[in-house]
Amino acid sequence: MDEAAVYAQLPEPGMEPGVLPTEIRKLVESRREVKKLMKSPDISPELCLQYNIRQTALKLTANSMYGCLGFPSSRFYAKSLAAMVTAKGREILINTKDLVEKLNYEVIYGDTDSIMINTNCLDYDQVFKIVVISSHQLLLMASRCHLLLRFVVHGSQFR
Repeated sequence: MDEAAVYAQLPEPGMEPGVLPTEIRKLVESRREVKKLMKSPDISPELCLQYNIRQTALKLTANSMYGCLGFPSSRFYAKSLAAMVTAKGREILINTKDLVEKLNYEVIYGDTDSIMINTNCLDYDQVFKIVVISSHQLLLMASRCHLLLRFVVHGSQFR
């Protein structure tokens, strides 16, 4: 099935969302709220760990629901929707890789939801500057493509 055929099977914009999209949206929104709680300045390490376990569980549950779309014995089997999710993920990764290469960096690895970039720099402070500048440029470019990018360097996140 080609991409045009996959996207042609999307529901009309005014249609009421079905059970699966509604439940996945709840999971994603719940995870987003838990991740906000993790950023509280006065949170204890124990509570932060509990929140991290919760957000990971929500993420895995949502991802599993997407996986059900491609499993023929699943109650929610929908091959075209599974293909669409995969195609959209591939499109986002390819667009992100292209954006990074336009900034003259080398993408050395890519996975389902992330890429690793070789900056050819070993100085932490310089890498930090590169990440801040590059993340700003990438977010400007990505906003045109409706992408949300997160950059993680040694545990620090930049948005």
